Amino acid sequence: MEEVVSSTVQEHLDSEDWDALYPRLFSYARRKANGLSFLKERSELPLGRTYKDLVQDAIAKVFRGERNWNPDKNPDLYVYLTSVIDSLFSGLLNRSGHRNRDPLDPSEMEGSQKSDYNDCLKALETLVRDTSSDDENLDDVRQGIEDGMSPGEIADFFGIDVKEVYNLKRKLRRRIDRKMKTHPCNDQWRSSLANP
Repeated sequence: MEEVVSSTVQEHLDSEDWDALYPRLFSYARRKANGLSFLKERSELPLGRTYKDLVQDAIAKVFRGERNWNPDKNPDLYVYLTSVIDSLFSGLLNRSGHRNRDPLDPSEMEGSQKSDYNDCLKALETLVRDTSSDDENLDDVRQGIEDGMSPGEIADFFGIDVKEVYNLKRKLRRRIDRKMKTHPCNDQWRSSLANP
């Protein structure tokens, strides 16, 4: 499913002062990278990525509609993009093993097993994104969770009552559980959780 950016969001993106925004985003991402004591080269992150890659990925995700920026709820694009960068940063650290090692490490797999794992991982990411795509508040909560935000932070950031955030988290969890049970990758997802 290809994401679509609304014309209103596209107009806001097109009118943004990118010459001023890029350096601020690069500076933000560089400070995050420099805070990691395990890095040998300050500009290079795990898995061969750089802080500039994360900035570009964050912007691309917003332009492609993979991250649904709502200018009415979050008028400051810089603040929104820094939350996307935080999410990408966190995901990169998790994938590289600097936080919690993935129970099924693809580097330890061979051939079709590795391909199946990667296909199921992509399918899970798509399933989670699609589960909330029909409900803007639900999608906001999903994005907040992916960004590592607390329920209170999600409520403040997206302008949703904190009780509603908790209700939406439960609704999202139920929807994901229902879709996972009928998905062909369900067995692989279950085994990856059961075998740390």
